[in-house]
Amino acid sequence: MSRERRARRPPLTRAWTPEEDAVLLEMLHQGKLLGGIAVRLKRSIKAVYTRKAMLERSAISPEPKRSTASR
Repeated sequence: MSRERRARRPPLTRAWTPEEDAVLLEMLHQGKLLGGIAVRLKRSIKAVYTRKAMLERSAISPEPKRSTASR
């Protein structure tokens, strides 16, 4: 395959939009299964699972360190 032809290929993945994130989170909150969410968003189950995990990780912030000094 020539360089020009390879350079014109579209990306293999589609970026997630804020709207898709909102639908994903709402459907998870409603207790929907990943397969149903994948169909609704036209994504693979793996893509939905991966995005769910990423959103969960980004939502969890470490607790601030508490001082152990005497009170």
